[in-house]
Amino acid sequence: MTMEELLKKLGGEPDRVTLETYIAHAWVRPADDHFEEIDLARTRLVHQLQHDMKVGDEAMDIVLHLLDQLYGLHERMRNVRRAAGRLPRPVQAEFWALLGEEIDDGFTDA
Repeated sequence: MTMEELLKKLGGEPDRVTLETYIAHAWVRPADDHFEEIDLARTRLVHQLQHDMKVGDEAMDIVLHLLDQLYGLHERMRNVRRAAGRLPRPVQAEFWALLGEEIDDGFTDA
């Protein structure tokens, strides 16, 4: 989507100047001036962190870096759980025992 389309989806908050500031700080990183849904979510997150939680510019880089790491680890754990779920039951039991967890047949982490 274009910047205009992104701004329309955002409903005025943040405004164009603020969005351009987010891009200048590399808090939002469109590819060749094209925005994806992840950029929309990221823009909303940065806006919420700044305005609702009062995270300052100096701290924003650190906060976003830590959140990116957390999301990345969450995705990796989801992949480990999916892969483990494809193992034979005895191997699953041993695997989860090594990690100190029990098998949860009802686990769905979408």
